[in-house]
Amino acid sequence: MIMTNKRVTEYKIAFLFLLLLFLANINVAYSQSLNSYKDRLLCEYLAKDAEKKYGLPENILLSISRVESGYQKVDGVTRAWPWTLNAGGDSAYFQTKEAALSSLNSRIKRGVTNIDVGCMQLNYRWHKKFFKSLSDMVNPIQNVDYGARFLKKLYQRHGSWEKAVKYYHSSKSKFNVKYYRKVRAVWKKENNESNILQDEIIVKNSI
Repeated sequence: MIMTNKRVTEYKIAFLFLLLLFLANINVAYSQSLNSYKDRLLCEYLAKDAEKKYGLPENILLSISRVESGYQKVDGVTRAWPWTLNAGGDSAYFQTKEAALSSLNSRIKRGVTNIDVGCMQLNYRWHKKFFKSLSDMVNPIQNVDYGARFLKKLYQRHGSWEKAVKYYHSSKSKFNVKYYRKVRAVWKKENNESNILQDEIIVKNSI
């Protein structure tokens, strides 16, 4: 079969169109994957910054966030997830802020108020008055910043970080003792790893 120049041109245009479409799909998939990876580390990066900002013990807020909203793994470790809701023990993990916010709005309209929100799982019923909007409460930056300030207030009120962590979760010992054990286990592991890493840096710098 002999192909005319016109037909060859049409095939080239079709091929280029399909190639561009293919590359666009790859780019979208890569972008979504990258955003998901960033989200999986977002809470903990913010927690580390807040620890420094408010003079909290190293890794204490990170550990709380991981126990509160731990979901997907990065490097074999379950990380805190920003788009997390928990209503009376029923946890829900969403892929985007918009999806989490939509679900939160829907639950509240149905009269549900015992809902823990975001990285630090702030309870809507008790902490909503400290945010201008639901969007602000879900927002990881504001969510973590408030969680850090709340934890520091608990420390100032009760006089120890152990009690601060316990009361962050509940004032009742039947709930907060077990919770503290979970946070302490993560906290201890993170601090040990941080110390090991620091020792390795010191050794390398001394060589």
